[in-house]
Amino acid sequence: MENERFQELVLKQLQVLTEGQSRLELRLDSVDSRLGQVESRLDSVDSRPENVEKGQLKIETRLENEVIEKIRALFDDREVQNAKLEQIIAREDNISADINYLVSRVVRLEKMAK
Repeated sequence: MENERFQELVLKQLQVLTEGQSRLELRLDSVDSRLGQVESRLDSVDSRPENVEKGQLKIETRLENEVIEKIRALFDDREVQNAKLEQIIAREDNISADINYLVSRVVRLEKMAK
């Protein structure tokens, strides 16, 4: 009888251990799935700096290729406009001198005519 009782106790303990092991396996599966989610999130986070760097490179390239060239073109145009303005001012000075000469001639001629 003692042998049967011992066997029953061993069987109960094995059953308890088996149930515990099943619960542990379920929890381990849960932990594995959560770990998989964490890993996928980390992969996402790891890719973000790369995306930021790519975006920054695009901005830098565009700045160098488009914006700087446009600024140079505007600067060159401004230089051309300044040169034209200087020519106009020089012409205005010549015209003003010519007008002053003509006015003085007209005044002299009018004095002579009187």
